[in-house]
Amino acid sequence: IGDTVLGSQVGGTQDFGNVVVDSGTTFTYFPSKVAKGLAQSLAASCVDPGASDGGCMATRVGDDCWRMTVGTSPTRFPVVTMVFRSRSGDVVVRWPANAYLYRRADPANNLWCHAFADNGGDGQTVLGVSFFMHKNIVFDMENS
Repeated sequence: IGDTVLGSQVGGTQDFGNVVVDSGTTFTYFPSKVAKGLAQSLAASCVDPGASDGGCMATRVGDDCWRMTVGTSPTRFPVVTMVFRSRSGDVVVRWPANAYLYRRADPANNLWCHAFADNGGDGQTVLGVSFFMHKNIVFDMENS
């Protein structure tokens, strides 16, 4: 996975550790340095909704949620771009806000929260369903 997310560095390639694709896991989990860097970069990119550029048009609630006007979705949040490096070339994957954020069950509050988390002491990245939303994924078992 590449080094730059939201225009800022959240860790070097080695900081992501081994990467596991897990279609049975709801959230996406990153090692602490990466998860914290991503959350901080996201918060920095979503300035006060009263600012001249409007930011993300959301108010931060706690460490991992955002309150938006009822009936809106996170269309003004940035798209996270990740680069998977391999011997055969780089693959760029865009992770839209309506995948890395999920809407909480209470529509009256219109809270959207991180669908990614800190993997704690485990130094690996687990790409769960939140990472694969809005994408077509093919598991080519025959060719590994």
